[in-house]
Amino acid sequence: MNAIRSILWIGPYDGLVQNGIMQANHLDVVWVADVDSALELPVASFEAAVIALDKADRQRDAMTRCSGNQGMPPLVILASQQDAEPLRRHLPIGGGEVIVAETLSDGPPFIAELHNRIETVIAERTAMSQALRSETRRTAPKASNTATKPRSRSRSRSRSRSTKNQTTAQATTQTTTQTTAMTNATSGREHVAAVHLAGSAIIGRSEAIRAAYELAERAAEGITTVLLHGETGTGKELFAQAIHGMSDRAGHPFVAINCAAIPDSLLESELFGHVRGAFTGATGNKTGLFETARGGTLFLDEIGETSISLQAKLLRAIQEREIRPVGGSGNQKIDVRIVAASNRDLRVEATQGTFREDLYYRLAVFPISIPPLRKRGGDILLIAQHFLRKYGKSTNERVSTPPFNKLSQSAADLLLTYSWPGNVRELENEIQRATMLSGKGKIITPEDLSDSICTPSPHISNEEHIGKTLRETVAQVESQIIRRTLAKNGGRRARSARELGITREGLYKKMKRLGVD
Repeated sequence: MNAIRSILWIGPYDGLVQNGIMQANHLDVVWVADVDSALELPVASFEAAVIALDKADRQRDAMTRCSGNQGMPPLVILASQQDAEPLRRHLPIGGGEVIVAETLSDGPPFIAELHNRIETVIAERTAMSQALRSETRRTAPKASNTATKPRSRSRSRSRSRSTKNQTTAQATTQTTTQTTAMTNATSGREHVAAVHLAGSAIIGRSEAIRAAYELAERAAEGITTVLLHGETGTGKELFAQAIHGMSDRAGHPFVAINCAAIPDSLLESELFGHVRGAFTGATGNKTGLFETARGGTLFLDEIGETSISLQAKLLRAIQEREIRPVGGSGNQKIDVRIVAASNRDLRVEATQGTFREDLYYRLAVFPISIPPLRKRGGDILLIAQHFLRKYGKSTNERVSTPPFNKLSQSAADLLLTYSWPGNVRELENEIQRATMLSGKGKIITPEDLSDSICTPSPHISNEEHIGKTLRETVAQVESQIIRRTLAKNGGRRARSARELGITREGLYKKMKRLGVD
C-alpha cells in the first residue's frame, strides 16, 4: 500500500495539531468538528477518516453513522483505554480500527501507526470481497426449465425492501442472503457491512442466524423461560448472554453452568446450595446458583444430561419460584430467569420418557433453534475473519506489525464447502492452528489446513436427507465431493478429475448436471 495522502479528521482541532498531522507535508488533511459536517462531504474521496471526539457516546454515534455510510473510507477511532474495548465490540469487521490514544507517540510514529491500521482495514475488506466472489460463484443459480414456486406477496414485499438497502455488486440476480450479506459495493469501493448482531458477540449476516437472533430479541422482552436447541459448538451460550444483555435483567448477574460437566450428586448442591452437615464434607452453608443469579439469568447448558430425579426438583423451582437447599428445612423464594440449552431433541426424549415431559413444556415456553454452521453459508468466512483478527495479529499496541493473516482463494473455498460438524468451535480451532502454521501476517493456503478440511468427505445430516429420494441424496453427496476437490486443487479441473478417478469429460458432465461451477 502507498503512503496515505488524504485524511478526513473528525474531532477537536487541538487534537489534530497535537498529534502532528498538520506538520506532515505529504498529507492533505480536511478537518471537521463533528460527524454531521463530515457526512456532508464526499467521503469516498478520502483514503481514511479519523474519529477523535472527546466523549465515548459521541464516538460511538459517529462510528455507527460513518460505518453505515456507503463509500466511507477506512475508519480509525482514537479512544481512551477505558473506552477502547466497548467501541471495538460495536465496530463491524472491515469498518475500521480502534487505537488506544495513550499508547501512541505524536508525530511520525502516530502517522506510521495510522498507516498500518488503515492497511489492516483494507486487508479485511479485501478478504470479505474475496469471500463474496467465492460465494457468488458457488451459489449462482443455473438456467433451468423447472418452474419455481412463487413466494407470498408479503414476503416478496419484505424481501424487496431489504434488497433496496443492499448495493451489492453482483453479476447475477441471486438474492440469497449468503451472497448479499458479505459486502456492499458503492462507487467502485467495497465496504463490509456490520456483522456483529446488535453489538453482541454473535457474528453473521445469513438469513438463518438473523432469524434466530430476531427470536432472541423477542425473548429478551419477556420473562418466560427460553429453551435453546442446537448442535455442539453453535454458540448457545452466546445466545443466552445476548438474551440476558438485551433484557431488563442486564444489570444483574448472568450465571452459567454446564449440567453435563458435574456429577448429578453434586449438581443439586451447585444449583440449590446446601446447609452445614447436609452430607459428609459439608462444613458450612453454601449458596446455590439460583441464589447467586438473583435478579439476573441462570443458564442451564446441556440440561438434557440431568437425571429424572433432579429434573423433578428443577420443575418445582421453575413452577413455584422457590428452592430448598440440600439438607435445609425451609424454602427460599427465587428471582431468576431460566435459559436452558441442549444439543439433543428434548421433545423426542420427552415422548420417549427419557426426559420429563412436564419439565420440557415448562422450559420450551419460548424455543429457539440455532442453525449449524454448515447452513449459514457466507457467515463461515465472516467468522473466520473474526478469528484471523483474534489469533493472527500482535496484541502489542505500541508495535507496528503486519496485517493479520489472510485466506487464499482456495483455502476460502475449502472452508465454505466443509461440513463443520464441530461448528463455530471447530472453525475457531482450525483458524488458530492455521495462523500458527503459516505465521502471523501470512497468506493461509490449503497446506495450512487440517487433513479433514482438505479431504472431500461430505456430511449429510439426518435432517437434510429427510424427504429426499436416494437419487437426490447421492447427487448432493457427489456435488459436495466435486466442489471440495475443485477447491482443494484451486479450480484446476484436470487435476481434480485425476484425483476423483474420472476423465475430464466425465467431470465436466457431472458439473453441468449437478450445477457445479
